[in-house]
Order: sequence, then C-alpha cells, then structure tokens
Amino acid sequence: MIQGIQQKLSEKLMKKEKVEDFSFNEALEDPTSISALQRFELMKKLSREEKPESNVILLENMVAVNDIDDELENEIKDEGGKYGIVEKVLVRVNGEEVKIFVRFTAMEGAKKAQKGLNGRFFGGRKVEASFVEIREFEKIISEIS
Repeated sequence: MIQGIQQKLSEKLMKKEKVEDFSFNEALEDPTSISALQRFELMKKLSREEKPESNVILLENMVAVNDIDDELENEIKDEGGKYGIVEKVLVRVNGEEVKIFVRFTAMEGAKKAQKGLNGRFFGGRKVEASFVEIREFEKIISEIS
C-alpha cells in the first residue's frame, strides 16, 4: 500500500501536477524546494509503520508556537535528562506545528524517554513521542548549519 501511494506521488511530481491529498502542496509543486523537515513529514505520513528505534526522538504537540521562549531548550534538556544524557535539542516550527527533536547519547535513554513521554500530558497537551531515524535528523541539522 505504501509503495502504491509513493508511486502515485512520484508520478504526480514527475508530471508537476498539484498534489491535493498532502499538506505540503506548495512545496510539492516543485520537488526541488522540499526541505528535509518537509520531506521527513511527508515520509512520516506515507509510512504508517513504527520507526525503528534510534537515539533521536521527536516530540510533537508538546508546546504551541506562542509558548516558545529562550528557556524551552533547557527545559526539554532537563526533562530528557530524567531518562538519559541529552546530547542535543532542536526546536523547529512549521506553520503552527512545533517539532522538538531530542538526541540522546545512547539509544537506551531515547527508548526510556519515548516510552515515558508518549501520551503524557504537558501543559494540557497530549505529547506524541516517536523515534526519528538518525539520517533524517542529520539532514535537518545540515539544513540549518
């Protein structure tokens, strides 16, 4: 099924047709304009399978855009520190969505954090914690460097 969706999307992109079924319509009109974050989001939507465990987790729905302040990264680092050693926190905003990537020094810390934070309420918001493949995280990092 996923391959069928990917095939249809590829065909539309090759023909430069508008892709109505995806939230990245504007970026998809010109496939060269897709950022790593947009590519990650698209692939996440196409793939309904669980991501393999890694030492990077993605926290979604944890905060709203207007909740971002200078202390957010430190707060996330402190919270993640309850599960393992946090190597890097990256906060990305895409429209109204805030995506928080947390890289741990060891996979064990990421596994504990994903299990402990997924479904937990934070400031009245239900957090979604999922694993991110390290190469996807590195692509996002390289775009901002």
